[in-house]
Amino acid sequence: MLHTSSCWFKPSTHIFSDHVSPRRLHSDTVPQNIMWDGTRATLVDWDYAGHCYAAFELGSLICTADLTPEQRTLFLHAYDPELDDPSLARITLMQFVAGLREIAWVLNAAALSGTTMVDSTFYD
Repeated sequence: MLHTSSCWFKPSTHIFSDHVSPRRLHSDTVPQNIMWDGTRATLVDWDYAGHCYAAFELGSLICTADLTPEQRTLFLHAYDPELDDPSLARITLMQFVAGLREIAWVLNAAALSGTTMVDSTFYD
């Protein structure tokens, strides 16, 4: 049995601390779940909604929307112009984690469906 005291990685609450505690979030902010009517955006498909940290939601959207560094900066500034370096670091970490989640989802879905979803234009 592995004890946390001997573990090389000790999860820290500092990684997940945020301006606020976890809140109800969408948790699947892929571009396909954002409907635009020309004046406003509406999130659809709330199947994965739950309590989550804003850093994960922001990192996930940045990852799945494939934002450029410039777009990322504009997006985060629009979200909160006061984001500090630790908050930006958490968002960057969660962007990486979201990328891993998307890779795992595509590989799992491909194995279950027998198709190669990676080649689909849905993921271009």
